[in-house]
Amino acid sequence: MTRFYRILIPLMVALVASAAGFQYHRYQQLSTATEQPTAPAFTLNSAQGPLSLAQLSGQGVVLYFGYTSCPDVCPVDLGVLGSALKQLSPAEQEQVQPLFITLDPERDSLQRMADYAAFFHPSLLPLHGSLEQISAVARSYGVIFEKTRYSNDPSLYWVSHSANFFLINPQGLLVKVLPRETPAGELSQQIRLLTR
Repeated sequence: MTRFYRILIPLMVALVASAAGFQYHRYQQLSTATEQPTAPAFTLNSAQGPLSLAQLSGQGVVLYFGYTSCPDVCPVDLGVLGSALKQLSPAEQEQVQPLFITLDPERDSLQRMADYAAFFHPSLLPLHGSLEQISAVARSYGVIFEKTRYSNDPSLYWVSHSANFFLINPQGLLVKVLPRETPAGELSQQIRLLTR
């Protein structure tokens, strides 16, 4: 790795972390407001075909943005999410749909995402789309992401990104945005509230 990349990568990570902190603060203000905001609408591709957020009306939704080649943040966060979901009763789990939206549509396929997601929880549903579609959805939720190359090989890169859990109630309102440091027990309690 050249000296340029050794300097660039920490700077990019710091920039994304700073932007993520701002976005989290902005959404935390929204999620604690008296009137909860409507969760931004989207339609992306699932293994069964196009899926819109509106189609999940009547269910709680937990939304997470990441990618399968993520070396550290995503597997930890999805492990926490999987653990939180397993703490729910079977009846509660049926009332919640966890979604995993890729931030790396270039390398992630729906099959690859499905294999990856199944490791964390069987109900975790991967969603895919074009880079333009993904960027629009991410932007609407205040998610920041940036491709960071660490080699001259164009297929070798990281995707630096903000990481939060977005909780949407059955009425389609964005009721809570939780940071990635949220323990599984607390996340489970917050998800359980979506079922009541």
